[in-house]
Amino acid sequence: EEVPPGARMALWRELAAEHGVTVRTLQRRYRRFRQAGSLEGLMPPARRADAGSLRAMPEAVLAAAAQLRRDNSLPVTAGLDPAAVEAVRLEAWPCPDGAEELHDLMLSLRWLPRTEADEEWLGWLEGLAMAGRVVAMDRGGVSGWLVDEAAARGAENDAWAAGVVRGWMEIAGPVTVAGLAQRLGLTPDAAAEQMLALEGDGQVLRGRFSGANSQAEEWCNRRLLARIHRRMLQRLRAEIEPVDEAVWRRFLARWQHAEPETRLSGAAGLSVVLRQLQGWEAAAEDWERSILPSRIRDYDPADLDLLCLSGEIAWGRIWPPAAGPAGLRRRGRPARNAPMAFYRR
Repeated sequence: EEVPPGARMALWRELAAEHGVTVRTLQRRYRRFRQAGSLEGLMPPARRADAGSLRAMPEAVLAAAAQLRRDNSLPVTAGLDPAAVEAVRLEAWPCPDGAEELHDLMLSLRWLPRTEADEEWLGWLEGLAMAGRVVAMDRGGVSGWLVDEAAARGAENDAWAAGVVRGWMEIAGPVTVAGLAQRLGLTPDAAAEQMLALEGDGQVLRGRFSGANSQAEEWCNRRLLARIHRRMLQRLRAEIEPVDEAVWRRFLARWQHAEPETRLSGAAGLSVVLRQLQGWEAAAEDWERSILPSRIRDYDPADLDLLCLSGEIAWGRIWPPAAGPAGLRRRGRPARNAPMAFYRR
């Protein structure tokens, strides 16, 4: 059909792969959306940090993203393991071994508040200041050191603030904008502006990493967040990691009361042991010769007779004997080595 001038026609085509023009258009819109709201909690970290990878995005995620944009709300994540966060913070915190390594660290951080410097660093910083390689000054009510005089002259521009926030986010872990601004002596507006710029570059992610009880928006470097997640997965996997055979056998011995300190006594204890072993066949003579005496302290056969006569416990052969060559089953008297099992009625 002929399309009138100024009219638009929408056509639906199901393709095997996404069209290049469509992907680029969605990526540009996705970047603008990420400036206004975060998809934290709706998409995996690797997918969120990629500045616009929208392949195979489910419709539910797109709908939730549109709702977030309309409501301008911040989704709540399940929260990170505090132990994992603290461990990654300790790993990421620099440990320079001398003045030269500390100066290399200053080149990355650009600004080191005195409250963030370890006691061991103070002597090295004084030596670097005497050599003119760092400059001591006060910024926003916070005293500290800048990397050189050129940095001191440009300590008020946006490029300097961007470098400071970028350097500190690589070692700080999950922080709030207000908390980072207070630590570094920056204004909250300047810190928030640089956070948004870093988020646009895919270097930081935002969310409520402390869980539903957290009322403040938090930010974290994407690499540190990935390390925290890996550490949490390692802890969860360690909780369900299978044990070796020796540990398993020791557990079975204690659980089945075969260890001397875990043995039971009396008819009540014998009932517990038979409940654990019910349905398991063993040679008839082995039950009262080794199996039950190893689990019952001062085992008395009269207790077994009492349980059987009371109807609580029954015994018998669960599986019939194997058939002979002609397919006939041999009948005979019960023998000592005949398999027998106990079971509760």
